[in-house]
Amino acid sequence: MYSCRGRDGFSMVELMAVLVVTSVLFIFAVPNYGVLVERSRLSNSVNDYVAGFHLARAEAVARKVPIHICAANNDLTDCAASTSWSNGWLVRAADGSILRAHEGVHDADTMTEIAATGALPTGRVTFDSNGFANPTQTLRLCGPRQPVRGVVVNPVGFVYAAADSDDDADEIVEDHTGTNLVCP
Repeated sequence: MYSCRGRDGFSMVELMAVLVVTSVLFIFAVPNYGVLVERSRLSNSVNDYVAGFHLARAEAVARKVPIHICAANNDLTDCAASTSWSNGWLVRAADGSILRAHEGVHDADTMTEIAATGALPTGRVTFDSNGFANPTQTLRLCGPRQPVRGVVVNPVGFVYAAADSDDDADEIVEDHTGTNLVCP
């Protein structure tokens, strides 16, 4: 009489088949996972900067005084004399007090300011008591492998993540003037 009592596990062929299938899945999944993580990091950075601009605008309207958001220095204690926003940002009241400081982008990424047409890059945006922004700005976020991302501040104080809005199917985001953003 035949008994199945000795077959309580998997055969070597079955185990090898599972290992091959798992290996093939990892070959395709692992490289794409890195791209997914980078894309998520860039999106989170853009959202952090958009939130900072929204905070500055809301504070300006609520306090009825001008509020500045500026590129921060290395230790987040003062505004930087630079157009690089990579170190982070500060929301400052007109009296110079810091309302909020936020760390910058990942070390592999860069966030830089693109000057408004006819204006010099300043490293800061001021929202007046009505919520209007001066100057109009676009911040460009570049990662090592992913397409450029951006934050746009228009004159009426509307702040948004840059998008491909020119219907040219190139999937490249545009700045506040409609010009394609590119990383250097």
